[in-house]
Amino acid sequence: MRVHPAPAAGTTELRHGYTLSQVNALSVFTVRRQLFHQAGDFDHRVEIAWHAIIEHIYASDGPPAVHEVIRAAFHAITADVRRTQQFHGRNTHDRYAGTTAGFERYWWYVGRPTSGPEDGVVERVALAQIWPRLRPLHQQVLAALAAHDDYGRAADSLGKSRKTFTTQVGRARQEFLALWHEGETPSGPWGCDRRASPSERHSITYRTIRLRERARAAAGQRDKVPRPAPRTRKADLGITDDELIRRYDSGESIRQIAASLGHSYSVIHRRLHAAGAQFRSTGYPAH
Repeated sequence: MRVHPAPAAGTTELRHGYTLSQVNALSVFTVRRQLFHQAGDFDHRVEIAWHAIIEHIYASDGPPAVHEVIRAAFHAITADVRRTQQFHGRNTHDRYAGTTAGFERYWWYVGRPTSGPEDGVVERVALAQIWPRLRPLHQQVLAALAAHDDYGRAADSLGKSRKTFTTQVGRARQEFLALWHEGETPSGPWGCDRRASPSERHSITYRTIRLRERARAAAGQRDKVPRPAPRTRKADLGITDDELIRRYDSGESIRQIAASLGHSYSVIHRRLHAAGAQFRSTGYPAH
């Protein structure tokens, strides 16, 4: 059975024997066979499949089979469609539940043909009302971030470490939201600030490297020899194991020995077992 299609002449080889022309063909094939989301844009779905196939090929330590890369493309298209539906306000967890809170947000703010002045007016008035009520420290860090538009440069301008500055900005945003929703339960952050982390972390190359590292780490965990269980420290009974066995063989019960030595039944039982004692039958009165 062939792992991947035979490469065509004059095509650029990528990894594990796959070529660029093969990836293009597999992307189109996947979209044409994916019958659940035909309503979406064809070119967009081909692009999603193409990126998923490339990422899967480069994240694999060995040559992936054709059905594996196709399945990866299927999953990527489905995930993209679900994210789009969720953004549009459709409940992706329960198809019969209708819409979510995002439905109004999308169709009122994004889906309307023209934007009105209401949002801008509300935001400017709210900022003028909330800003004087913020703590001076929070005003300082938010103003620095707005001026420099970069967490590192803003932190340097205030003589703070990046970690301290980021923490203070987060607390300032929480205070701002609490004042925005004064009298109500504050909402969570309204988005993800990409300036808080290096931009390359959101690239396909970075994600591919991370996936490969996780796969190798998982393989290393599977191949690792199990560590032996830690040896427990023996309790000091005051007598040797030979003496303990002698007393047991002479007719004393485990409970009697434990009571005389000031230890629990389980401690004496484990010590006798470790010393190789031959236990009496459970029906024997002395045991």
